[in-house]
Amino acid sequence: MRPELALAKLTAKTSRMRAVVTEISSGAYSATEIAGALAGFNSDGEKLEKEPYLLGVVKFLQAQASFSELHTLSTLRVTDLVRERCWRHERGWAQAVGRGMEPSRQLSLIALGDCIGSQKCEVCEGRKWVFPEGSAPVECKNCLATGVASPSGRTLAAQFGVDEAAWRRYWGRKYRPIIAMVHGWEMLCLWHVVEKLGE
Repeated sequence: MRPELALAKLTAKTSRMRAVVTEISSGAYSATEIAGALAGFNSDGEKLEKEPYLLGVVKFLQAQASFSELHTLSTLRVTDLVRERCWRHERGWAQAVGRGMEPSRQLSLIALGDCIGSQKCEVCEGRKWVFPEGSAPVECKNCLATGVASPSGRTLAAQFGVDEAAWRRYWGRKYRPIIAMVHGWEMLCLWHVVEKLGE
């Protein structure tokens, strides 16, 4: 496939994804339709893996009963990441465990909360674009044109129970691959739902 055609298809699918997410948020689809889309097969005959499925159930259907299972699975994935990257042997990680913290569990919980409870960006008001007076609209730099505000380092540090300097110096670097993993599940879920509801 030519790069121009691939880019055009991706742009069209991304636009459709944004539209379906907006429709879901505004109540255009019933809980039954969303649940069916989450549980159904995509055009390749594949079902969603457990983590993206549960994330969609909790985020779009507000099925809080599924959150515990999602958090358990997420914590297991974070534990795998800790093992792969040998974080358990680092001084900061060992000190946190020594103080009775469960860093894998806490970082997982913070990332899930960040993804599921996303707030609208205050700068663009969730529109992804800002409209400077007298010029053309530009993508919002505050939220990187996602329409969603990311929590500040201070907020994340407070949620984790450390000061902001410790978060910046150590824990923030551990959090980035974890939140990327959770956002990856969200994207898989959204692509799946958009494919089903956008037919």
